[in-house]
Amino acid sequence: MAYNAKIFNGLSVAIEHRYYGVSQPFNSLTTDNLKYLSSEQALADTAELIMYLGKQYKIDHGKWVVFGGSYAGNLAAWFREKYPDLCKGAIASSAPVEAVVDFPDYLGVTSESLGAECSESISVVQAPSSDIKGFCKLATDRTGGVLAVDSYGKALKDHVNGRCFEFKYDKWVENVKETTLTSETVTRGTRQWIYQTCTEFGYYGTTNKPDTPFGKDSLPLDYFTQLCTDIFGPQITAQTIVKAVEVTNKYYGGRQPNVTNVVFTNGSLDPWHALSITKNLNNSTLAITIDGQSHWTDMWEPSPDLPKSLSDAYDLITKQVDQYLNA
Repeated sequence: MAYNAKIFNGLSVAIEHRYYGVSQPFNSLTTDNLKYLSSEQALADTAELIMYLGKQYKIDHGKWVVFGGSYAGNLAAWFREKYPDLCKGAIASSAPVEAVVDFPDYLGVTSESLGAECSESISVVQAPSSDIKGFCKLATDRTGGVLAVDSYGKALKDHVNGRCFEFKYDKWVENVKETTLTSETVTRGTRQWIYQTCTEFGYYGTTNKPDTPFGKDSLPLDYFTQLCTDIFGPQITAQTIVKAVEVTNKYYGGRQPNVTNVVFTNGSLDPWHALSITKNLNNSTLAITIDGQSHWTDMWEPSPDLPKSLSDAYDLITKQVDQYLNA
């Protein structure tokens, strides 16, 4: 975005999503207080900001191009769809515009990206015959090599300034249920994003897809739907999540949005491309698959040593922005 702003002598504006960061409408994020957290509200906020900036800086509303990656890529495409009079076009990078409850293709694409050899190694670890407990015993065994293992772990911890986490379901739920604005799961946006998955998008990366190396029953769908209920209350159920996803796709159009002047970019290695748009929708809404790249890598500032696939994507984005602005 900043790269193209320089090229076209434009103003670059970063928008903070309501309920994330310091943009908090309430003093705590109880489930009831989260009722105004939605993509639709975020789009309305963007519209208000664009109109405000237009008055403040005397900017022609029609000269805006919106950019975003991942969920923000959704918002960019959806803003062009719902507010076409306020922007000329949109660049939607790695945008999973198709909401879905059960998303086993996430790990399916991950498996393909890892390659056969790596996937086979993961399968061996996941297999029932894999002696994980025996392997872990090495770290507590008093004989042979324990000091080396301990030193190795300490070096990693010190290097990344890490800390140990308690990976237990009840503890995880307890953390995400914390509603104070200073809690870690709120400052990181974890509670907010899980709420949006429960009330709009789903996106649950289950292990329900056969022929992947991650273990078929490792992450069933009911793990995620129960998580929503346990965190936000009994009013959110598997049935309400399914309904919410249906409403989202009906409102925005899923992978068939009624939209013009959008570039959808996706990395070939990115699992999220399974929910994005990978074929041109019309003459002005184009899809680019960037070979060998993953999640929204085209949103970074370009460098001289870019692979050709990524360099070509940057060039096409700039070309389309030029067309959108001058049409």
